[in-house]
Amino acid sequence: MKLLLIFNLLINSFGHQGDKDVPHAIVFVHHGLHIEIQIDCKNGRNDIAGIKDVIIESALTTIVDCEDSIAAVDVYDKIQLYRNWLGLMKGNFEARLMQGHKTIVRELHPDRIYNPKTDNELRLSSRSLLFIRHVGRLLYTDVILNNDNQEIPQGILDALITILIAVHDLNDRAKDKIKNSRKGSIYIVKPKQHGPDEVTFTSHLCNRIEDLLKLPRHTLKVGIMDEERRTTINLSACIRESEDRLVFINTGFLDRTGDEIHTSMETGPLIQKKLK
Repeated sequence: MKLLLIFNLLINSFGHQGDKDVPHAIVFVHHGLHIEIQIDCKNGRNDIAGIKDVIIESALTTIVDCEDSIAAVDVYDKIQLYRNWLGLMKGNFEARLMQGHKTIVRELHPDRIYNPKTDNELRLSSRSLLFIRHVGRLLYTDVILNNDNQEIPQGILDALITILIAVHDLNDRAKDKIKNSRKGSIYIVKPKQHGPDEVTFTSHLCNRIEDLLKLPRHTLKVGIMDEERRTTINLSACIRESEDRLVFINTGFLDRTGDEIHTSMETGPLIQKKLK
C-alpha cells in the first residue's frame, strides 16, 4: 500500500531524491512555490505512505538590515554588520550559540538537488533571496572621516561597502557554491526617500558604483520603501526615475504614519475631528 501511494505521488511530482522506486523526498510545484514531502517508511510508520515531514517553500526574500532595527549605532556595530554581510555573500557565514554546555553551529543550507523527470538536474536554493537595506541618505557616520575631519553620509558608505562585498557572490559562480543571486544581480532596499528627487539620487549613485566596480549597467536592483508623504503622492514619478532597477515597492507603515503626523504638524493648527 505504501509503495502504491508513493508511486502515485511520483506521477504528479516535479522531482525526487533517492531511488525512484524508493524515494526519500518528492517535490511538487504549486503557484511557483515548491513543496517537499519527506518519506521514511521506517520512522514514518504511523503514516500509511511513510511520510515523516512536509517542507513548504516560503520567505522568498529576506532583508538584511543596516538600519536602526538592528541597532547599528556606532563604528563597531557597523563593522560587525559588514562582516556578517561578507559571510553571507561568500556563503561561509556561521553563527555559534551555547545550548547548555553544548556549542551549536548554524550554517547556510546548501542547495537542494533533485532528480527531475527530465535529464537535467533540478537544483533549488534552500535560502531566501537576500536584500541589503541601507540607512536613509540624511544620516552621517564617523566610520570614515573626510579631509576636514567630518563625518560622511552613511547611506553612501553602506551602498559602496555592501555592494563591493556582494561582488563576491557575482564573481564566484562555481556550481556548488552557496550563492545568493540566481540572476547575477545585487539587491538593495532604499528607505526614507523623500520624493522623486531622492530616488533620482539613488539611481545616479547606483550608476557611479557600477562604473567604479565595472559592473554591467542595472546590476543593482532597488526596492523602494514608500514611507514618506512626498514619495506616496509622487509615487509614479519615483517609479519612473528608477524603472530600470525597480524590483518592489513596500509601505513602511510606521515610518509612513510618523511622517504623516510630522508633516501635518508643520502645516499649523489642525481642526479636531468630531468625536463619536
